[in-house]
Amino acid sequence: MSVSWSQTVSHAVTRELRARRRGAVLAVRRMQGWLEGRGIKARVLGDLARGTFGLQSPLEMLVVLDPGPQRDEAVAALEAMAEGMPLVLTYFGDLETAARKRALAEMKDAMALPVQ
Repeated sequence: MSVSWSQTVSHAVTRELRARRRGAVLAVRRMQGWLEGRGIKARVLGDLARGTFGLQSPLEMLVVLDPGPQRDEAVAALEAMAEGMPLVLTYFGDLETAARKRALAEMKDAMALPVQ
């Protein structure tokens, strides 16, 4: 039985997506742990939290407590932990009331996300 070109491509994309998602989960776990080790609560938002993470999805983190004067240091550390994946940081205090409610409903604990 031969495998078609489209099946080969489909399998390759599936493998790439699984690997990217696994890398994303491990990255947000590192980020959340790093922040919480400094007393800053953080959670995952976006496609990873919703279970719709794709090849073009960024890593999205909700930073509940702004690191204040350490913000630049935190951003640089988190970008390094993202390992080249696009990173979106949302600070809870910067959100309007409706956006806060949506973020609170969507956010997930990175440590609870399955690695697969």
